Amino acid sequence: MDTDTNALLNRCQLVENIVNNISAKYSHIADTKFQADINRLVNRAREYEHGTFIVLVVGPAKSGKSTLVNLLAGDYVSPTSFLECTVRPSVISRRSDGAESSLTVYSATNADARIEQVDSLIDIIRGFGTEEELEGVICEKLPLTEKNIRERVQLGLEKSIDSQNLLTSIRTHGGKLLQDRVFIIDMPGFDGAYQNIDNPVYETIAQRADLIIFVQSSNAAFSKVSKEFLDILAENNRNVPVCLVHNIFDAAWWRDEESKKAVIEGQRDFACREIHNRGFVIDQAHSFCINLGAVEDYRKGMRDPDGDLARADAEFDQMEQDMYNRIITRRDSMRLTNALSRVAQTRDKMIEKVQAEIDSLTVSLGNYDTQRGLLDDLRHSIELAVPEIPAPDLQIVATNVTLECDTQANGINLNIKKSNSEAKSFVSALTQSITAVLNASLPQIFRLQDISQVLHTAYHQRLTEIESAVIGTPGASRATLLARRELQTPERFDVSALINIDNIVPDKRFWSKHSGEELIQYIGVVREQIAPSQTPNQIANPGILARTDIQRISASVIAGVQDLVQTYNNALMSYFDSVSAAILANILPDYEQTRSKLETLKQLNADLNKITI
Repeated sequence: MDTDTNALLNRCQLVENIVNNISAKYSHIADTKFQADINRLVNRAREYEHGTFIVLVVGPAKSGKSTLVNLLAGDYVSPTSFLECTVRPSVISRRSDGAESSLTVYSATNADARIEQVDSLIDIIRGFGTEEELEGVICEKLPLTEKNIRERVQLGLEKSIDSQNLLTSIRTHGGKLLQDRVFIIDMPGFDGAYQNIDNPVYETIAQRADLIIFVQSSNAAFSKVSKEFLDILAENNRNVPVCLVHNIFDAAWWRDEESKKAVIEGQRDFACREIHNRGFVIDQAHSFCINLGAVEDYRKGMRDPDGDLARADAEFDQMEQDMYNRIITRRDSMRLTNALSRVAQTRDKMIEKVQAEIDSLTVSLGNYDTQRGLLDDLRHSIELAVPEIPAPDLQIVATNVTLECDTQANGINLNIKKSNSEAKSFVSALTQSITAVLNASLPQIFRLQDISQVLHTAYHQRLTEIESAVIGTPGASRATLLARRELQTPERFDVSALINIDNIVPDKRFWSKHSGEELIQYIGVVREQIAPSQTPNQIANPGILARTDIQRISASVIAGVQDLVQTYNNALMSYFDSVSAAILANILPDYEQTRSKLETLKQLNADLNKITI
């Protein structure tokens, strides 16, 4: 190994160590697409190890590409016909000494994973892993026969679209170019009945080539689709060297030899310029003009009275020898250079993807933080305030108690005296009736019904305000507002427990007989105790209720109103929090996980940028 190649090898080993360290550091990444990218980068960094060299044969349909592959393989491995034949990639390699030629068909059980599966197959070809490790891939080994080639490689076009075949692997004796650890991949034509260049498998395999043999012909020359392929190649594998094989179709037999030669060389030179202008390594020494059909005819034993076929065969031998001498003999330095280049391009594409994800996550987190701040500000403004409790209107008590006392007094017969037990029953009934009157009067005294209605209306108004404030914000939708809380509010306050009539009604002394007049006098005392009144000397008597219990009752009423306001506010906050959570979840389902992922990707991006090639 020369000094330059040894330096390349050392560089490959250093890059592999760096990439392996990155892989170990980020093995915890849950995002499968980035984990797959890291695995792909690891595989690119290891490609140099096994010394395999992949030659990709490409070109327009019907350019003679399959004919060239058969000649290089020294066997019938690629179907040829006036119709489009090769519709799946085939990997051709030299068989082991003493082994029989064979055909292995790889097919997928899950077509959705075909790109990853083809990529894994190329890794296995290069020596990483075994067929047994493949998931979702069926391997069918067959003898190499023309019948099997026709049935398993030359699929009908109507079958090729739905076929689960990934690629075929063919082992045969090979020619001068097909040496140990050299693999030729025969690709479907760029164009044809179905434009194969649009197939992502084409791009996947093109990324892995160490050498491109570009086949064109007088009838299928450099075209727009050819340029599209080179653009794909430039994006993924720019440093790969290119050989041009211009297949001569001698259709213009009426021209003189000099004119035909000028046309052929003009077509070849045009293709070389186009390839070179896209940054690929190609020159005159890497371009060949040859009649592949004549070579094939010669090797089939066709009659050759003028020796034209033999001359074409000799030219092919020389071309194959030149390819070997100029390229394959330098394959170590070429494949090491290509390996480093592929690591660089894989790294750059990964950096681009990681940076795009970083930008996206940064925007999402920014939107989340902004919206959360706006929602927090809004949250502080949605609570209902405790309304002012009006001063109790005790005239209502006076009116209602007076009316009840008068009603009770009117029902007494002045001429009949009541016994002790009858008097006690009367006083008890009077106490109960006045208690009922007071309980019925308290909501009116404090206008509790008005307060309840005001709060209920304010609650629903605040719900509407919340919805109007958030419906136009990022992440909001009608669906996020479906959790609206229709709170069922009690119509009245329960104030029955606030009255202790025993503290208000004066004791009644009982004896054997009580006249009606005495009972009416007692009713009058009770009325004066409870209801505010005006004495003859115009001195106001607010009554015991106003002097004592009304303060306690007022405090209880205020506490009840505060509890009701708190109930409304709890419902408002619960609704607002559920709406806020739905809005923020629509912007970012898991904030902390996203922030953690962002930091991880920033570190990954920094580490990827440290991979210097």
